[in-house]
Amino acid sequence: MTSEPPPSISSAPTAAAATVPGEASLASESWTRFRSNRMAMAGLWIVGLMFAVAIFAPFIASNRPYYMVALKRSLAPAAAPAEPGKPEPPRTVVMTKVASFPLLHGLTKEDLRWLMYPAAGLAVWLFRRRLTARTGFIAVTAAVAIIEITVAQHKEVMDWTNYRAIAAQTKWMPPIPYGPLEQESPQYEPPGNTNWMGTDDLGRDILSRLIHATRISMTVGFVATSISITLGVLVGALAGYYRGWVDIGLSRVIEVMECFPTMFLILAVLAFLTPSLFTLMAVMGLTSWTGTARLVRGEFLRLSELPFALAARALGAGDRRIILGHILPNAMGPVLVAATFGIASAILVESSLSFLGMGVQPPTPTWGDMLSKARSGVISTWWLAVFPGIMIFISITAYNLVGQGIRDATDPRLRE
Repeated sequence: MTSEPPPSISSAPTAAAATVPGEASLASESWTRFRSNRMAMAGLWIVGLMFAVAIFAPFIASNRPYYMVALKRSLAPAAAPAEPGKPEPPRTVVMTKVASFPLLHGLTKEDLRWLMYPAAGLAVWLFRRRLTARTGFIAVTAAVAIIEITVAQHKEVMDWTNYRAIAAQTKWMPPIPYGPLEQESPQYEPPGNTNWMGTDDLGRDILSRLIHATRISMTVGFVATSISITLGVLVGALAGYYRGWVDIGLSRVIEVMECFPTMFLILAVLAFLTPSLFTLMAVMGLTSWTGTARLVRGEFLRLSELPFALAARALGAGDRRIILGHILPNAMGPVLVAATFGIASAILVESSLSFLGMGVQPPTPTWGDMLSKARSGVISTWWLAVFPGIMIFISITAYNLVGQGIRDATDPRLRE
């Protein structure tokens, strides 16, 4: 009787063993579900396009060329000094080529911030796997310090040269060769080949102002929402985790804040302050955090009783570690949804305040201020109302689609 040799045991995992069902992380699963939603992806593409327009606004719409080669006329030195009482001897006119980069030379501090902060954020995101919480905080702080020092050292140049009228040998103009504050075109000119979306009451190009106004809407939307989300998460986490008298006291504060209509509260506060972009963002952020606080409080009340939180507490983890390391990451799904809808709401509020004259002050272009210019002639100058209104509608719709997609992707009831 022959005995068969035992089967060889290989230490290498098989293909079947290497793939474990349910191994995908929650983030990757949510992203897969989000990508399957065509409307949400369309909204995300629109938001990305708007950010690209805001970042590269001076390179898209500006009255300064990227690159220009002009001929500079000068007189050559005289062959002999002029004698008294005699005409000056003839001199040769010398034509010299002078190359310049007027657009780069005329960048403002705001332009530098819009270019440098997204670049720094992209770098941090690319190296996120190599960064710990400590090194990530140091990297972000260092990036902010470097950017602000660079911006502070930059000297802005007031250049009112009409480069379109200069006869240059080489001149590369942006696709829209008009600045947002330039008043060289005729007033109330309808859309045409020269000004694609017409001009306003001061002869300023509407399309150029729409592009540069995107920066204001994006800045207000994200900064105001970041303030409200941060404050709401802080209050809601403390109330939901500690409960008892802490929950009672903070809940009463939330209820008192909710008694005041947000829009009227913002108007009342802005009436006593000097209107500015910083004031507008701060007031909007400090008056719209109650909804996030209620949402986070409910999530903490629910998650703090689940086994993973109880196990962490039983193992001796401190409150800070439990809140920041265990409960808060699991409560971020609804917070992201609220943040996305909050950005859309902030853009609408900013446009409304600018329409009423209590937002960002002229001549800084904003969609709401451009709408207010159309009140005197909605029919005769229809383009003053139509194009800013379309931009507000598209931006709010895009953020709502993204928020709806995130909610559907992170909802556990919709998972298979």
